[in-house]
Amino acid sequence: MAFVIQRFKSIPRQIEATLFKIRAFLAAIIAIGLGSGLGYLLSGPQETVELVISILVILILMLIVLKKPLYGLLALILFVPLIETWIEIPMGAGIPDLSFSRFAIPFMAVFMLAQGAINKFRFQSISLVEVAILLTTIAMMSAAPLSANPSSSIQEVFTRNFSTMVMYFFARNLVQNKRDLHMLLMTMVILGFFSGAYAIYESSTGHILFLSKGRAGGHIRTEYNGGLQLLVGLLEGSPNFGRVLATTIPIAFYFLFEGKGVPRKVFLVVALAVQFYALFLTYNRTSWYGLMISLTIIQFFYPQFRKIYIVLVLLGGLSLWATWDRYEGSAVEQRTNYKTDDFNGRTPRWEAGLNMWQAKPIRGWGFGRYEQESGRFREDGFRKNFEAIENGFLDIMVNTGLIGLVPYLLFLILPLVSSIRLFFRARAPNWDGFIKPDTITMYWCALIILVFGSYTGVTNKTIVNMIPFAIAGAIVGTHQHYLRPVKSAKRVVSHNLQAQPTPRNAS
Repeated sequence: MAFVIQRFKSIPRQIEATLFKIRAFLAAIIAIGLGSGLGYLLSGPQETVELVISILVILILMLIVLKKPLYGLLALILFVPLIETWIEIPMGAGIPDLSFSRFAIPFMAVFMLAQGAINKFRFQSISLVEVAILLTTIAMMSAAPLSANPSSSIQEVFTRNFSTMVMYFFARNLVQNKRDLHMLLMTMVILGFFSGAYAIYESSTGHILFLSKGRAGGHIRTEYNGGLQLLVGLLEGSPNFGRVLATTIPIAFYFLFEGKGVPRKVFLVVALAVQFYALFLTYNRTSWYGLMISLTIIQFFYPQFRKIYIVLVLLGGLSLWATWDRYEGSAVEQRTNYKTDDFNGRTPRWEAGLNMWQAKPIRGWGFGRYEQESGRFREDGFRKNFEAIENGFLDIMVNTGLIGLVPYLLFLILPLVSSIRLFFRARAPNWDGFIKPDTITMYWCALIILVFGSYTGVTNKTIVNMIPFAIAGAIVGTHQHYLRPVKSAKRVVSHNLQAQPTPRNAS
């Protein structure tokens, strides 16, 4: 009997040994099976193919987040412009489909909470900025009952507002040292370089790639007045290209000064050349002026950048002087001076929007009402409704009133105030944060581009606002605790005690 029991006990070991011997064969069988099944699914209807690819991408993203949540944030910023509308898992009637960002954001949050529960991750204490994010989201969603389409307005708030503002929270908690910060900023430089290269490709060939799902290339406006090329692929509009490029160009300059390796410097010089040329090809005056103003401001606070800024100004002035004959009367000159008196036809739209807000200043009209009611509030004598308000701040005012505008302005202003205090705090001898005063100027540049862009248009691409909000969280949000007087004093004392040598007779 003992012999039989012993034999049964040895069976699992024998099976394990056998499986180990044929592990290569089993791996081949599994690979063939998975490949055959995947090939069969991909040869089916287009809906099935898209679903299978979406599931695979979501699984890969899960593995990336499980490796390190910060990598999930980098993947989100890098790939949202490419695959956001194509990666989609249906969730049934009445429930928004699970897109790339709609999965990434909750999954990163849940995984961070899980790590926090077992003390493997430590959250930053909640600040007024995070409170402003929640209040803005709640206030905007409260306008859904007033909206033309309540259900779609809730999705719009999550996609266009919450999913961009929450980048501040993720960057603030996931960026924990200088290496993490540089990884995030370099990801943005790579995105800017790729966007610039694509802009040059589309402008030179006329081929439109990376269109959002559902957009038909034959029904898209592809030219400005005067015959200049309008960029429509990837970021969906020249203004979006301009804002992304104007935000990432200063970051590339920052790495050019901070980096030491020759290959990296060569890449950055190429990236800057591509992005500057692509920014010109956008013919977006707001981005041009915004970048010039931001670079002019930061050169006062960034000594290393001052010399190259002067060189850029001299080269730009000489180039304009040398090519003035070709510029004057050209399509570019016509575009630059086109309808500057009324902001390219935006003034009547703004007047109608302001009048609508004054009629309902507290709660607003709800999403989609401007397109239905703006004709009654025009001051130019016409009564046709406008299709777009062309101002991000007025858009919030008309849609949600002061209830939505006030917390959103707080979300923008609070990090700005903190950044000014941090700039002077970082210049102190006892500063031990992982950013320098020069780094904070990158946030100022991003904020300037954000404000200028919002003043002349409504963002329809989430990545445009994701970048500046993530920069704010990574640079300012990560160091807000240095501005707390009591804790800051304790931290400095603790740091000084640790730096003192231990007495020899200490027990």
